[in-house]
Amino acid sequence: MSRTEHFYIVIKMSVYDALTGTDGTLRAAAITKWKETIGRGKIGRKSNDQVWGVFEQNQFEDLPDEIVHELLAKSVWNNDSIGRPILGNIESVSSFNRDSIRSFFESFYVPRSTVVAATGRLDHGELVEHVAEALDLPGEHLRSNHLSYASDIPRVYHEERDSAQCYICLGTLAPSYLDDRRYATILLSAILGGGMSSRLFQVVREQQGLAYSIHSSCEFYRETGLFTIFLAVDPAMTRRAIGSVSAELRRIKADGLMEGELDSAKRQIRGSLILGLEGLTARMSRIARLELYLGEYYPVDRAIEHTLGVTEEAVLEEAERLLDSSRFSLVTVGPSPEEPLTEKALDF
Repeated sequence: MSRTEHFYIVIKMSVYDALTGTDGTLRAAAITKWKETIGRGKIGRKSNDQVWGVFEQNQFEDLPDEIVHELLAKSVWNNDSIGRPILGNIESVSSFNRDSIRSFFESFYVPRSTVVAATGRLDHGELVEHVAEALDLPGEHLRSNHLSYASDIPRVYHEERDSAQCYICLGTLAPSYLDDRRYATILLSAILGGGMSSRLFQVVREQQGLAYSIHSSCEFYRETGLFTIFLAVDPAMTRRAIGSVSAELRRIKADGLMEGELDSAKRQIRGSLILGLEGLTARMSRIARLELYLGEYYPVDRAIEHTLGVTEEAVLEEAERLLDSSRFSLVTVGPSPEEPLTEKALDF
C-alpha cells in the first residue's frame, strides 16, 4: 500500500485547471491549450510556487474541519505514505527547488502512468494526433513510490485548538477500489450518515441535538480505502456525541436494517451516480480512474447494477467486518475535553 502517483490529463473545451489528490494529479486543459499546458513546459529558476505553497499551508491551518481529516488519515494509515498530507508542510514546501521538481516530474510523469481522457464534441482520430504532438513526457522510468513513513498520530488523538466547536473524526480502513465489497460499504455509509434521513443525522443531530453537522463518507484507492464519520459539536458535548455515535454503530450490528432502509439508500446512490455524469470533469475523471485502476472502461449502468444487486445480508456482513472498534481511530480537534479521551470511547 502506498501513495500512487498517477497523472490524469483531462481535456475540457474552454478552460483549464489542475489539482492534486491522494492518489494522483489531474490537469484539465482546453484542447487548444495542449502544448503550453501538458507538454514538458519550462520550470523556471525563479518561481512563486513556494510562496503559494506556504500561503496555502497557512490557510489550511485555519481550517480545523479539514485538519481533523488529515490527522485521521495519518492515524489510520500510520505506517504508509498514503497518510501523508497532500499539501505537505511549510518545511517541505520551502525545501523544493528547480532540480527536485524536475527530478520528480521525470520520475513519475511517464507514459505508462498517464491517462488522457476526453469528453465532448470531438473526433477520436484528431484527439490522438493532438496527444501525439503535444504530450512530450519522459521515457519509461517510473520510480518506485513505496516510501517508508511513520506517523506520530496514535489511534486516539486530540489536537488543541481555540475554536467554537470540537471537530471529530472516527475512521477505519475500507475496501479498495478493486474490491466489489465497496458497493456494500457505500450503501452502509449512506444508511449511517449519507444525508438528512440517515441514522446518525436523525439520532445524533435531530433527536439528541448533540451535533451541528454529522455525516459519513468513503474513499477508495487502488490498494486501500477509508471509511470516515465526521461530526462537529459543542466542546462540552464531545464525549456524549461520540457515545451516541457508538450506540448507533452497535445498534446496526445487533438489530440489522430497518424496513425500507436499504431500498432508500440504493435510490440515493443511484441518483448520485446519474447526477455525477452531468459535469464534464466528473465524466472524464471517472474514465481516467477506471483506466488507471481497472484497465478498462464500463458505463455507469454497470455500477448502478452492482449497487442495486447488493443484498441486506451483504450490507450486514460488511457492517460486522467494517465496524470493528479495535480497528478504528478517533481524532478530535478543538478545545480539550474535561477528561482525556481514550480507546474506551470507541465502544462498539
